[in-house]
Amino acid sequence: MDLSTQQSLEKIAKFLSGNMSPGELALFQDWLEENPANQQMLQEALGVWQLGEEEPIPDFDKDMDVAWTKVEQHIQREPIGTTRKLKVSFRSWAPRIAASLAFILLAAWALTQWRQGDVEMVAYTTGPNETLSIVLPDSSTVWLNERSTLRRPADFSQRNIQLEGEAYFQIRRMEHSPFRIESGAAMTEVLGTSFNVRAYPEEEKVELTVVTGKVAFGRADAPKTRLLVEAGASAVLDEKRETALQAEEKISNAESWHTGKLLFEDATLEMVRLSFERFYGIRLEVDDPAIWNCHFTGSFDKAPAAELAQTIAFSLNLELQQSDSVFTLSGKGCESQ
Repeated sequence: MDLSTQQSLEKIAKFLSGNMSPGELALFQDWLEENPANQQMLQEALGVWQLGEEEPIPDFDKDMDVAWTKVEQHIQREPIGTTRKLKVSFRSWAPRIAASLAFILLAAWALTQWRQGDVEMVAYTTGPNETLSIVLPDSSTVWLNERSTLRRPADFSQRNIQLEGEAYFQIRRMEHSPFRIESGAAMTEVLGTSFNVRAYPEEEKVELTVVTGKVAFGRADAPKTRLLVEAGASAVLDEKRETALQAEEKISNAESWHTGKLLFEDATLEMVRLSFERFYGIRLEVDDPAIWNCHFTGSFDKAPAAELAQTIAFSLNLELQQSDSVFTLSGKGCESQ
């Protein structure tokens, strides 16, 4: 870790301790406004230290291992569909904690940074049922879905990142600095736009859905074969294929995990099933394969899984049976209407 990073983290630690004078606070605010990277460093520091108001600062002088375990146990995680919220209280903190906070932040920073060849890297990771909002040093914003990892160079002068999992991107436009995302065998390249990338390794394919702007998408090792995908369209790269293929229709509800909204317009129940299972993590089954050909229209905003399943059953004249992990539709459905 270089000296400037260490000094920045010590400055943040003093701010978090509530031990800054009014003059120092004004200088600290100026420092934050100088560079988006400084704001990102503060955001990451807050994410490390999220203890409740009555939680005492761990005593690193007495038992280093126990104290660090307490820090890890109190890092808060949010359910899927929410953004991690930062909660920090200074009410009961004594001035002595600035040094301890500096140690915590320096240690945590080291845990999330490493060198990839000659490049120092930073990683962001989410667990099951967890999402994370990230502001990158260039002021672009990324929303990371559950079970996902985003890696970027600590020096973000070249806007190159690696993604494993799923993320929604809102990229700041920089004419002479393209934003590149490597995900498995796929490469996504933009100047500035918003889009969703799904690249879970177990699915053996990468999906792109563009919301605004245009995105170049294809194999990382074959830049000349990349597709130009426009707003309202999707493309898929099966990692066994040589080239990406433009989808005949936009992937339904690709960004629903981020927006919380599901929209179906005369969609077959087979299409509904895919969105339902991705959004809720619950299987949707039928007792007669012909039911998959029925069509359904509806709009839902953060609706429980049972509510959507019951609406489908009612509108298609089907019976619904449910368990914790499976909803089953039965009957003649649309054929009897």
